[in-house]
Order: sequence, then C-alpha cells, then structure tokens
Amino acid sequence: MKKPFLAFLLSFLLPGAGLAYLGKWKWAIINLSVVLGIGLLLAFILSDEVFEKCIRPIAAGLAGGSGGLAQLLAKQMNEKATSKDVV
Repeated sequence: MKKPFLAFLLSFLLPGAGLAYLGKWKWAIINLSVVLGIGLLLAFILSDEVFEKCIRPIAAGLAGGSGGLAQLLAKQMNEKATSKDVV
C-alpha cells in the first residue's frame, strides 16, 4: 500500500517524483517533461515583466496538479489492491 499524501508531497516538490514512488516511471518522466516544457514555453513567450509577475502562481498550479495526479493514482492503486485482497 502506497501513501497518497506522500505521493502528493513528492510530486508537489518535484513533478513526477510521486509517480516514480508509485512505480510509474514512464508517467513520471512524462509529467516532469510536461511541467518543464510549460515553464520553458512561458519563459519564451511572456515578457520578462509578465513572467516575473505570474510565474509563482503558475508554478504552484503545476505543482498542485502534479501532486493531485499522484495522490489520485495512489488512492486508485490502493483500492485495487484492497479489492483483490477481499475477493
């Protein structure tokens, strides 16, 4: 059984780390790549003033999304493991 909060925290601090904790290495790499890609894209297309003003809320949103994904997947994996044990 994996701990959903730990998966959330790991992915919140480093996108994809919670997915790696769950053993989903391909998804972890994809998640990290997408988050970095969005950050780089925004760095190139936004002016410096707008980027500096908006980067913190954007980063928090990306981190929260990554963490939420890992937490949800951990809960689903735990439910599947529990249902196999019961049956």
